[in-house]
Amino acid sequence: MKKLRCLLLICFFGFSLNAQSLEVVYGVSTELSLTKEQLEKIPPQIREHYKQSFKNLKHIKYRLQINDHESLFKMQESMENEALSGFAFTRIMAGFSGTYYSNYQKDICLNQTNAFGREFIISSKMSNMIWQLSKEQKTIKDFKVYKASGFETIKNNSGEHEISIIAWYTPEINLPFGPANYGNLPGLILELERNKKTYTIENIQDKENIKIEKPSKGKQVTHAEFEEIGARVMKNLGSN
Repeated sequence: MKKLRCLLLICFFGFSLNAQSLEVVYGVSTELSLTKEQLEKIPPQIREHYKQSFKNLKHIKYRLQINDHESLFKMQESMENEALSGFAFTRIMAGFSGTYYSNYQKDICLNQTNAFGREFIISSKMSNMIWQLSKEQKTIKDFKVYKASGFETIKNNSGEHEISIIAWYTPEINLPFGPANYGNLPGLILELERNKKTYTIENIQDKENIKIEKPSKGKQVTHAEFEEIGARVMKNLGSN
């Protein structure tokens, strides 16, 4: 780790990094979305299933691969995890699904996901996220990190909502990437807080020649177009 930090500190200024390749592993934690009173109203079998799914979160790991100006983020697959009781629900509980690709030179983000029975590639821009930088700092894995805050609008069955996003990034690793398609900050995001879920770095390794493939399978749509498709599907289901 000390050797890696020395290398990264040499590259502190500017985004002119020379084909630096890193592999970062994040864990995820979350708060119980149901209160004790709500849990007691659930049938015992379903309650235990929910609690087990919550415990399984410790087995969820996400991998972020970085190769110079591109990154690829997705959940790590494991046959052992799939055998765990309630793991299918745990995957949903973890939050991020599918494959996330970012390219800061071209200012593009892609999320390849399966929804409504088909594959989609949802496109956006890295620069869409507007961050408010703060002087607040702490330490994560021996790296000094700084706080950045932002907001995101999401839509679901109950309407449109604005959620808070908090990112802790380190200028010591001057790469503008992080979990999912969150980035565009003056340093790698080591911790991300979103929708009562926290994604925190567990391991980081310097790699050589990481090959990143841009997702290509699926219908390419914008976030607005994807939401329109979802709204039509829900409307059709409601009318049947």
